[in-house]
Parts: sequence; C-alpha cells; structure tokens
Amino acid sequence: MTKIPYVKPQRGRNGRTLYWNFRRNGRQWRLPGDPKSPAFIDEYQRLLVKTAPTKSTTGGVPRVLGHGSFGALLTDYFASPDFRDRADSTQKIYRLILEPIGQKYGTLPAAKLGRDQVKKGFAARAHTPGMANMFNKVLRTLFKYAIQEGYRTDNPAVNFTLWKLGEHRAWADEECGTFEARWAPGTMQRRAYMLAKYTGQPAATWRA
Repeated sequence: MTKIPYVKPQRGRNGRTLYWNFRRNGRQWRLPGDPKSPAFIDEYQRLLVKTAPTKSTTGGVPRVLGHGSFGALLTDYFASPDFRDRADSTQKIYRLILEPIGQKYGTLPAAKLGRDQVKKGFAARAHTPGMANMFNKVLRTLFKYAIQEGYRTDNPAVNFTLWKLGEHRAWADEECGTFEARWAPGTMQRRAYMLAKYTGQPAATWRA
C-alpha cells in the first residue's frame, strides 16, 4: 500500500491493522474507517489543513498549505451546495474521481495543479472513454468552483476533446465477467464499474 503522509497504522498482535492514526506536530488523532473510505479522506484532508504551518521556518515566507491547498479546496467543495445538491449517486462518482487526486496532491497549492496533471489523468483513463469524459467533467466543475472561491484564476480542464461514445446498451453477462476478471475488487476501475452497475449509469461507458 502507498504510504500516506503523517498516517500510521496501529497493528494488533496478529499483524492486522486495527485502526489508523494521523500524527503531526507532536499530536495524534484517530482516523475513521480505512484509507479508501470517504470518511477517512474527509477527516485526513481536514487534519492536513488544521495542522499545516502558515509560515516557513526560513525567512517567514508564507506557505500555501492552508486555505490555498488542494486538500482544502476539496474539503470546501464537498461541503458546498454545488456538491451537496447533487444526487447521491452523482456524489459517489465525484468522490470516486476526486478523492484519489486529493490523496496525491492534497498538500500542494490548488493553484499549482495545471493542465499537465489533468491531461495525464484523462489519458490514463483512455481505455474507459466514459470514465475519461467523466473525469474531465468533474475536474472542470471543481476548478470552476475553485475560481469562484479564489483558489485559482483559471480552469485547466477546459477545451479538451472528449471521447465519442456512440449509442449505449446494457452489457451482456459475458462482457461483465470479462471486465470483472480484468479489474480486481478495490481498484478504481472496479469501483466505477460497480457504481455504474448499481446506480443506473450506462454500462457501455465503462468499457474494459
């Protein structure tokens, strides 16, 4: 498992992880759930912002880790009416896309995430065109909110050429089996597939 900054697992005698702790600045907090759960990510991002220093130790130059961080942006967005007013199924898909990005870039200034990062994420999902298009849509929405709230002045997710998906149809059992064999439980692709399958999203947009 990829190490998460400031997060330490507490293990029992049998070697299994019992719970997770956030440790920073000489203090410790218990994190809820596991690193893949929305509750864990929300609390982790909150603690990152809460414990982040506002000034560097050399020269007193302000560091953009508090309100200006990408983690803070996600925390604010998830609490905003723009996000809360969306359907539960839509919120799940948005979290599915945004939370892994928060894990990777949460401590960085939101203004520093540029078009190169968006292009890389879009290209990485080319094997599932529907997911690639959704990835772009979600980031466009997030960065539009970021502009409104003063996190940045531009939207690096605009003006992308999206995939043409054609007509949608329900997958046959054999096609579902092929996808499930390729993507193991716990992977982002499998989670997206399960959301599509059980929230009524067109299955053809999640191609293997």
